[in-house]
Amino acid sequence: MRKEKTLDFGHLSIKIHEPTVEQVRGLLSRGDLTIDPAGFFSGSAEIPTDVLALFTDASPSVIPKLTLSELAEIVAEVEKLLAPFFEVLKKFSILAGSLADPKSNESTNASVRSSE
Repeated sequence: MRKEKTLDFGHLSIKIHEPTVEQVRGLLSRGDLTIDPAGFFSGSAEIPTDVLALFTDASPSVIPKLTLSELAEIVAEVEKLLAPFFEVLKKFSILAGSLADPKSNESTNASVRSSE
């Protein structure tokens, strides 16, 4: 089940939701995706609507009206929802490394056993 959380800022509520594997794959496969934080804050660049929709129900017109603390709270919640993605990515990387170089895995396991 998709995790969701609603942040209530008084003047508006924004729902944060966990992306699916398919959505993350689509995001990572985009060659045209650039997010320019300095450009965003200067007003010369925007967060792409489809990226925003990946994590929130906020429209692009709402984001500039948020305070920095509200935006920080949204980013913190998105980060929490993405924690499993980074954990899976880390585990897949370890597994891929073990499969690609079994000798490296043996030495890693030996050093872990010797430290126990």
